[in-house]
Amino acid sequence: MVVLSLFGLSVPLWGAVVVVANPGMAPEIGVRARNGLTAAEVVMFDRQPTVQNVARLNPTGSPVWTYGHAYPFQAAWDGATGALSFSVDFGKNGTAGDVTSGAMRETITHVYPEFVGTAFQSLALVAQGRNAPAVSMTLSNLVFNGSPVGNLSSSGNAAVTRYYGSGIPGEAFASVTLTGEMTFSGDGTVAGRPQMEFLLAGPVVLTPIPEPSLVLLGMMAGGWFNLRRRRAIFFKS
Repeated sequence: MVVLSLFGLSVPLWGAVVVVANPGMAPEIGVRARNGLTAAEVVMFDRQPTVQNVARLNPTGSPVWTYGHAYPFQAAWDGATGALSFSVDFGKNGTAGDVTSGAMRETITHVYPEFVGTAFQSLALVAQGRNAPAVSMTLSNLVFNGSPVGNLSSSGNAAVTRYYGSGIPGEAFASVTLTGEMTFSGDGTVAGRPQMEFLLAGPVVLTPIPEPSLVLLGMMAGGWFNLRRRRAIFFKS
């Protein structure tokens, strides 16, 4: 879901997620999946007050990833609760996040207290490989909030970044669900790469949305008051 600020209220809308130019916003929070080897395979981070890791997924195995296999994954942001979640199909059974505990846990969630009640204006995906030893990261079948957005890949040292925003100008994302598949390719003997990142930037504070009935009552009450006022002025002696 996305929101549009209208007359001081946050109005929910459903604009499609589209590729946009770099908005120039520093990411506030995000998640990284990588060739961790003996370190964590998935790391969530926060840049408040400085960049720091706040949650990890470190399943059993070294390497954990099977190179050449397409791993389904899902990332989701819930602005109402301030929760970022990420799931990946480490078990290779076609479902990301169905193992919620144990050594091969596939899902992680972290609540960012400073971003409870927050929407984000900009989303970004990053893929990064390595030149030597040669590795690549491919993100395929990407879907943001039901909108297909294509594929993204990197086979070199340079990170490839793509930015996303709402198809309706002025909207910010109060909730986001990203699904896709990630494929590690090449020589996986060096930790750190390949890797992918999902980043959120441009925080916007959400305001409560009145129930339609309350809005209608407010409008009726305001109209009645103005009518009484006009009548009083008109008949004033």
